Amino acid sequence: MFEGFGKYKTKYNSSSSTIRSSSILVDLTTFTPCFQFSTCLQLLSLNPMFIQPNLPWVVLGDFNVVLHNDEKKGLPPRRSSMLEFLNWYNNCDLQLSDRVGLKYTWCNNQHGSGRILARLDRVFYNQAWIQKFGGWRYKVGSREGSDHAPLLGAVAHIPGPHNVPFRFNQAWTSHKEFKDFIKCSWPPYVEGSPIFRMNKKLRMLKESLKTWNLSVFGNIEQVVNKAQAVFALAQAEADNDPTNDRCKTEMEEKEEALLLARKNRSTFWKMMSKDS
Repeated sequence: MFEGFGKYKTKYNSSSSTIRSSSILVDLTTFTPCFQFSTCLQLLSLNPMFIQPNLPWVVLGDFNVVLHNDEKKGLPPRRSSMLEFLNWYNNCDLQLSDRVGLKYTWCNNQHGSGRILARLDRVFYNQAWIQKFGGWRYKVGSREGSDHAPLLGAVAHIPGPHNVPFRFNQAWTSHKEFKDFIKCSWPPYVEGSPIFRMNKKLRMLKESLKTWNLSVFGNIEQVVNKAQAVFALAQAEADNDPTNDRCKTEMEEKEEALLLARKNRSTFWKMMSKDS
C-alpha cells in the first residue's frame, strides 16, 4: 500500500497499475498467491517502463516476499522465492530506495508465538529517477486498521519557502472566542497619519493572530501528532519482541488513544462548521 507520492494521492492494496505522466512512470504492484512468483516477476519485467531506461520510473508495492532472512519474524522465509526475487532485482538493474520508519511492513496481527512479521512492501527505482528526484526516499508508516503499513514517499530535503505571506484562515471566524479576541487584540492607539496607523495596527494584529492560531487551532494537531508518535514507538517495540503480550497490549492501548485523538479532532471541526 502506498500513498502520498508526489502530486499523486492514491492507495493500492492489490493488483497492478501503472501511472504515467509526460516525464515519469510509476508502477504499483501486488503479487498474490494465485500466481507463481517467477511468473509475476516475468510479467513485471515485460512492463513498458523496463524498456525505457532513460525515463525516470519507480516500482513499488507488496511483493509478497522478503529479500533477506532478517526481514521476517515468526516463520523462516522461503529461500527459493528469495533467490528469484534477488535475481530479478539484479537483472533489472534496480536500486533499493532509502527508507525510514518501521522495519516490518506486514503483520498477521496474531498474538504470542503465532505472530508473524515481514517486510513485504518496498520501493525500487532506476538511475534516471534518483537523478531527477535527488534525495527521494520513503517512510514506512504505522499499521493502523490494516495488516500492511503505508509507504509515504517524498524528496527527503525540501527547502522551505522564504517570506511566506500571511493568509487569513476563514476557519478562525467559526471559533466562538474569535470576535472577543479581535476586540482585545486591536491596538487602542498608534501615533501617525491615518494610513500609517491602520497599517501599523494590522501588522500588530497579524502577529497576535499567529500566536492565537498556534495556541488554539495548532494544539489539536499537536495532540494527534503526539499520539501518532507514541503509537509508532509502541508498535516498533511490539515488532522487536513479537511474543511479548505486554508490548502487544500497550500497542493496542496506544492505537486506541490515537483513534480517540483523531475522533476528537473530527468532532471539533464538525462543531466549528455547525457554528459558522
